[in-house]
Amino acid sequence: GLLQFKQGTFNYYCRPPYTNIRKGLDQLFALMNIPGWRSQITGYSGWSPHGVPISKAEIKPKTSGIANQIAEFCKSFVGKVPYVWGGNTPSGWDCSGFVAYVYNHFGIPMHQPTTYEEYQGTVVGPPYQTGDMLFWGNRGNTTHTSIAIDSQWRVGADNSDDGTVMMRINQWPPSFGVRNSKMAALAGGDASLGDNQTSTTKQTYYALHYHYEDTDSIQKYGRHRGKALAVDSIYDMNSLKAYANVNIQHQPKTTLTVSNFYENDFKIGDVWQVIVPEMNLKVGVTLLGIKYKPFNPDNSGATLSFNNSGLVMQNVINALYNDIKGMSTSPSQYNLMVANSSRPENRIDNIVTLTADEVQSIRTWMGDDENAKIK
Repeated sequence: GLLQFKQGTFNYYCRPPYTNIRKGLDQLFALMNIPGWRSQITGYSGWSPHGVPISKAEIKPKTSGIANQIAEFCKSFVGKVPYVWGGNTPSGWDCSGFVAYVYNHFGIPMHQPTTYEEYQGTVVGPPYQTGDMLFWGNRGNTTHTSIAIDSQWRVGADNSDDGTVMMRINQWPPSFGVRNSKMAALAGGDASLGDNQTSTTKQTYYALHYHYEDTDSIQKYGRHRGKALAVDSIYDMNSLKAYANVNIQHQPKTTLTVSNFYENDFKIGDVWQVIVPEMNLKVGVTLLGIKYKPFNPDNSGATLSFNNSGLVMQNVINALYNDIKGMSTSPSQYNLMVANSSRPENRIDNIVTLTADEVQSIRTWMGDDENAKIK
């Protein structure tokens, strides 16, 4: 099939009425019922869908106020109007007479028999929508018709024993459906029958909020805030938790470890700079972990763990990199890891030694004051 579902997996994730594994649309509905399905498809290997289905509720098409009126109008005759061959009024009608009566009531010209009605629109298959005419038999030689009131139910004058009935479409599946453009426009809300026949509906939605923490990750890397997840197709808290567990990034994006570090001026939370000139890399990292021999006073051989938390990321300054690379073409001359530090003044290097002639010249310039001190 389209997504290579196994039958058992498809049955687990499909949602009625889209339960036919042989139909691509039904498989797509099953796919979108898998929590985090986007992250489960890598493109490098086969996939095995996992996670609790987002919902197993029946998918129902949205209906407008007119569609509701059409459905309610059809249902109002169920169990009340008998089947009468050739009839087309509420006193009694046959299958095509009922369809013609409903269509004419809503201002769409229609008349018997079924072989006329089946050509008053475009042939469609399931899922059917409100107002679609359903037919049994080959087109041009149909033997029965009915009206769909939604994707699951139909109303029609079936036979003299049952009269006008309401029945699930899948109990006796039709051969095909016909969608009349004018009826579809009414059912879809694209046309109005007057202000007194329109209605509006109001629905309230609530957002599920879930704060996720991974204790193992916190103990290993420290607490770090991940990117927030937002999904609008999960209505169950357990499903939301399962989705978060799969899609939350448990570890920092980059972890850096430096071994055998022979310094002792560091502490948790320090921000260091990683500079790799040949890679045009300059990035801030946070010290999250220290491992060293506790009885060694200078912490020699310490292992430091860093991560590039988003709080300390810095922008790349290309001009600086170019300047550094211009000083030397040998990357080995640069330390890959450096820390912010200050350089104390070397006072010995600043001492100037004067010759005897230079001292005499200075004395002459100062007026040959024997008490003058040369510093």
